[in-house]
Order: sequence, then structure tokens, then C-alpha cells
Amino acid sequence: MPKIIPIITSAPIKYAFDGLDTYDAFDLVSQGIKEAPLSENVLEIIKNHKFSFPLKGIKIIFTAEKGQTVETAKLFIDSGITPNAKIVRTYLLNGINFSMRNLISKEKFVSMPQGQALSLAREAFVIELYKNNLEESLGSIISQMNSLLSLLKDQKGSVLCISHSFYIKLFEIYIKDRSRFLDVEILIDSFNPEHKPYEPLSGFILEI
Repeated sequence: MPKIIPIITSAPIKYAFDGLDTYDAFDLVSQGIKEAPLSENVLEIIKNHKFSFPLKGIKIIFTAEKGQTVETAKLFIDSGITPNAKIVRTYLLNGINFSMRNLISKEKFVSMPQGQALSLAREAFVIELYKNNLEESLGSIISQMNSLLSLLKDQKGSVLCISHSFYIKLFEIYIKDRSRFLDVEILIDSFNPEHKPYEPLSGFILEI
């Protein structure tokens, strides 16, 4: 019988910093220079969210090394949603750092509707990752995903993973068909940049 492991994004965050517009806030968070705080009323959001998997029996919550994934896991435990879980931070769930300026200029970003600008940025993210133009190479991300898969295969009890949406989306694509990483157009199509990878507290179920 396969193990069922949910892999989800954090609770909602807000890109709001004094003196910074949306583009600059995105840029600093995406580079890992600033950490985006969780949104107001986030505990109520978590309590009212309709999860598609059981939470009470989860023993370990794997998170990235810092930031909103850790804060979300703490709320899961403190609120009694996963009362018996412990948090294990791992670099294997860290997000992929990048600068917005590598994806879309500020002038172009502010000249169009935000949804359209973000779609272009998401497509550029895939292209620049494929071309090894981000802070981390495509090979290093694939190695990280393989190590994450090995870690999860070794787990005996019920676990939950909380990570960042771009990384989770790439991991989901990789699990389904690794050959999609061999062609940038296929990878773009699989990433579906016209839409957000996931809403907050959503993701996919890994069966291994």
C-alpha cells in the first residue's frame, strides 16, 4: 500500500513592507532577503480551510529552513490541528531564490495588469531556470528533489511537507514525468504559467 504524503504551500502571506511597492517587495522576498509575514487572521484561515487529507495523525511536519513554512507549521501544532507533530526543518524544502529583475523589468511589470505581469514572470522563471541563469542551477534543483524523494520514502509514520509554490510545482512535474525537464517548452507547458501554481495551503498528494 503506497504512502500518502501531502505537500502544500504555507498559509497566506502578505507582500507589504514600508516604503516598498509590490514589485520591490516581490523582489526582496524572492531573493530571500526579506521574509514575507503571514496574513492577518491566518489562524482562522487555517482552522476553516478544507484540507483534502487527514491532519490529526501527522507526526512530522517537514518545512523549509525558515520563513512562512515554519510559521505555518507552528500554527498547525499550536492550534491543535496537528497536536502530536514535531517540526523538522530541511533545506530540501527551501524555495528557489531569484531576482524579479531576471524575469521581468519593473517598467514592464507596472505597465500592465498585475495578473498578466505575474504570468510573464512565471514563464520567465521556468526559462531562466532551464538556462541556468538563476542563483541555483537546474541540476542542483533536480538533485534537491531527488534527495527530498529519498527522504520521504524513508519515513515510517504520517508526515506533511510545507514548502514554496514554485518548488512544489516543479517537484510535482518531476514526480509525474521526469522527461518534461528535458525540453523547455514542455516544462513551460507543464508549469502552466498563466495560473498560480497553488493557492495557500494547497498542493498535491505524493504517493510512494
